[in-house]
Amino acid sequence: MRKFFICLIVFCSVYDINAQTFFSGGPITGAVTENSAVIYFRTNSTKDIQFEYGTDLNFISYDSILVSTSSANYNTMHINLNSLQSDTRYYYRLKDVAADTFLSSVFRFKTFPPAGTISNIKLIVGSCNYNNMPGGGQ
Repeated sequence: MRKFFICLIVFCSVYDINAQTFFSGGPITGAVTENSAVIYFRTNSTKDIQFEYGTDLNFISYDSILVSTSSANYNTMHINLNSLQSDTRYYYRLKDVAADTFLSSVFRFKTFPPAGTISNIKLIVGSCNYNNMPGGGQ
């Protein structure tokens, strides 16, 4: 149980200290398959963001997507990544277009291997929900 709890803390604290004033949630990777993934984040204000991703940790070669958060959507963004290579590690980062500065550290995820392939995977399941009920609601 202790090992799971440590993983949960790391998962919920995925952004760096410099980005804490910008992100109110995430970025978090989810819905990963062998050829797709969804990146979720929420900002404290409306921003134009360049989302950069690729298989090169140094970002010498990468793809980018320009997105804008909106108060109409509570500044929440889901970026759907498709046509990814299976069993491949991807790196991503977010950049404030107006300020031309990176808002996050470099994050990573790995796509699943092709269906039918035997492989070891690591899976973390958790929740950052809080419960203010008497007794802790546990």
